Amino acid sequence: MILFNSRNEPISLGKEIGRGGEGIVSEVVGKLGLVAKHYVRALSPDKQQKLRSMISIGDGKLREVTAWPLDTLHSHAGGPVCGFMMPHIANRIPIHELYSPNSRKQKYPDLGWNFLVYAARNIAFAFDIIHQNGIVVGDVNYNLVMIGSDCHVRLIDCDSFQLTIGPTTYTCDVGVPEYTAPELQGASFAGKTRTVNHDLFGMAVLIFQTLMLGRHPFAGVYEAADLSLQQHIERHDYFYSKNAIARGLGIPPGALSTEVFSERIAETFERTFSKDAIQNGRPSATEWLNELESFTKTLTTCSLNRRHFIKKTARECPFCRLETTNGFFPFQCDSATNHATSSLQIAKCRSLLAACIAPPPLPSINVDRRSIVGKPMPKELTGFFGFFKFQERADLRKKRQTELTAANQAYFQLEAQWKSEASNLRFDELVKAITRAIAEYEGLEGELKQKIDQVRGNLRKSQLNAYLRQVYISNSQISGIGSSRKAVLASFGIETAADVNRQAISRIKGFGDVLTKELVDWRARVEAKFVYKPSPRDGEQEVSQIRAQIAARASGIQKTIESNLGRLEPTKNEILSRRRYLQPLIEAAAKRKAQAEADYANCY
Repeated sequence: MILFNSRNEPISLGKEIGRGGEGIVSEVVGKLGLVAKHYVRALSPDKQQKLRSMISIGDGKLREVTAWPLDTLHSHAGGPVCGFMMPHIANRIPIHELYSPNSRKQKYPDLGWNFLVYAARNIAFAFDIIHQNGIVVGDVNYNLVMIGSDCHVRLIDCDSFQLTIGPTTYTCDVGVPEYTAPELQGASFAGKTRTVNHDLFGMAVLIFQTLMLGRHPFAGVYEAADLSLQQHIERHDYFYSKNAIARGLGIPPGALSTEVFSERIAETFERTFSKDAIQNGRPSATEWLNELESFTKTLTTCSLNRRHFIKKTARECPFCRLETTNGFFPFQCDSATNHATSSLQIAKCRSLLAACIAPPPLPSINVDRRSIVGKPMPKELTGFFGFFKFQERADLRKKRQTELTAANQAYFQLEAQWKSEASNLRFDELVKAITRAIAEYEGLEGELKQKIDQVRGNLRKSQLNAYLRQVYISNSQISGIGSSRKAVLASFGIETAADVNRQAISRIKGFGDVLTKELVDWRARVEAKFVYKPSPRDGEQEVSQIRAQIAARASGIQKTIESNLGRLEPTKNEILSRRRYLQPLIEAAAKRKAQAEADYANCY
């Protein structure tokens, strides 16, 4: 096809690259680095003028972060606008293929969480440039952002952006609910003028998904009612909020918590997703850029996996915790971890454990009651005349009862302290934890062999699983499963055909029998297309992954054992120190208690 540019020069279109509802994107012959979008329907005069205006205001900064239109295209010289030329965004993937753990491990297996933090920072940078130019993206969605291995972000579909030139505002007439601000949910976008504040909601959702491995901030566990994602957004049901539990909102199983990033970023999300943000305004792209830029400087590498990046102030690695508690490995395991090295250190740990002698048993607190003599009744209250002094005798009994109660309280409080702080309980718990960890470690070799045998014993199943993991729900047409429900599924870790099963779906509110059947039937249709092709390399990738996972667990166990071993001697010394301090106190309290009991007994 031959089209013409604004200078009436012929432009030859080459191979088709992509096709959408509006038009076709093709290579431009002889124009390396450029592509053309040719609309399939005639454009309105307003749309034609919008494209001319976009080209007139395009500058270096805009072109740095977008696929901004560069020149108009015409079906014949001097004819109406029928398309435009733009930069070719090559060697990049949509942002959702980066934050999706399954997709990222396939396409960029060596990337760590720090890359996702930088990606989030660059998303904010791109929106900042857009907003500084008085432009509103409008249709924020997971296909908007393209990113490459250099972490450079480019926004696409710029012809749908909203811009104002003089008195004319060219609106963005499309949008998707899962990135739409609460105040616009359910509204028609046709002719609707949107604001930067609306954009900032969608941008924050993208940033959240990038940092939180694809989880949507408004998808989670809510037992009170069966609400859609759009309804949760309308209600400001931010599932990761500090007030979420009080509102009956819970994060999905296997999800990170906001402790993974800085308190300032957590607070920025709170402000963005709060009801007050509609009137008071949401944090700007500039603010997000600064916060994320600052956060990148606080990251350090986890000692067990070089792809795990954590805050320098973190007590433990949240990604390692996900692996050990949920069996979820969001990043490629670090195969450099050496199991054999750990074995030698474990043997040394056994020796250290055996060499550490427990504190002696907790001494009993006994009082020689033969030395305790109760105070006698005053002479004036005894004998024949004393018997009739009822009030005075009652007052004395009450006084001694009060003294006994106080003595009992003081004693029991010290006894509780004595048992918790001076007993061997904490030391014994450490020994048990070390012993359990050693037993778990020693079972890893057997577990490794069993898992490898399972893979090699069922190579067809292994190959089928790998095939199913290549088929993404987000890229598939499934009846009743639109973009919002796909976002909810991803927030519960269901991304591919391999993740689909009745049990997993049944845990998600809003997915009843009908939708569950649609998903299960879709998986069955995908599975029916699978053809097993035996190969000597079958199962190699899965076996390699298993070995890396076991190695990571071995290192984690070693770290736990070494940490607990290091606490044994200080714990022992602390126990003995507390005994020396508390023993005279509790012995004195026991003696006061015995004396008060004897005194009270003499009141009768």
